[in-house]
This record gives sequence, C-alpha cells and structure tokens, in this order.
Amino acid sequence: MHRFALFTGSCQSLPIIQYLLQTNKLACVVLVDAQPNPDLAQLQYWLQQNYIHTLKYNKNNDNELLAGLNELGVNRGLVYMFRHKIKPMLMQYFSG
Repeated sequence: MHRFALFTGSCQSLPIIQYLLQTNKLACVVLVDAQPNPDLAQLQYWLQQNYIHTLKYNKNNDNELLAGLNELGVNRGLVYMFRHKIKPMLMQYFSG
C-alpha cells in the first residue's frame, strides 16, 4: 500500500491533502523550514484540527525527518509548493 508524505508549506495544497486523506494514503505532511506566515499558520492549524501527522523539514539535517518518515511507514513523496531543494539523502529514501 502506498503511504504518502506531502512536502508543502501552503494551504493551496489542501485539495491534495484531502484527496490523500479520503483514500487513506496520507501518512504525513512535511512542513517547510520557514518563518511563520499567515498561509503556513493556517495550514498548520487545519492539519492540527484534522489530526494529521506533521513533520518539520530541517534544511541542515535530514536524519530526524528520515526517522519520522520511516516510523510512519512512508514509501512515496509528493512535493507541492515546497521552498527547499530536496537533498540526495532524502531522494534516496524514496528510491528504494
């Protein structure tokens, strides 16, 4: 079964989140490493209200994120409106 992590930082991703939630394929949402802004705050609030697992992206270290993805059984990743470059270590997690 596919378990997705959606990498995002915007409420514009809510239709994708809702679809993955309805099809029982959403494992978590990975949020950008950024200063708080209204769009990100609204997304975080919505995710919290809907009891969706969130992980925080750390642009300096992927180890904690990789551990969280592994713990949640994530085997697929989607990136939408995510402001960070995905590093090779994280890409390799999804390639095999």
